[in-house]
Amino acid sequence: MTFDDIKEIKGFIRRYVDERFQAGQPVNQDWATTDILNTYDDISGPDADFYIITARCWVNDEVKKAIG
Repeated sequence: MTFDDIKEIKGFIRRYVDERFQAGQPVNQDWATTDILNTYDDISGPDADFYIITARCWVNDEVKKAIG
């Protein structure tokens, strides 16, 4: 899956959480964040740590919003 803008990524995260709730699965914020980031883990180069840390924080916040 590719994304054109941040709204699409937010929608993806919302659907990810909603699908699990609808299936009766518990959604742990940390686990969901890790699962989402592991799906899109093709990050390399000397600045990768910056982008991974930033992405983890942002995705975690979005998962928290979707759970709430």
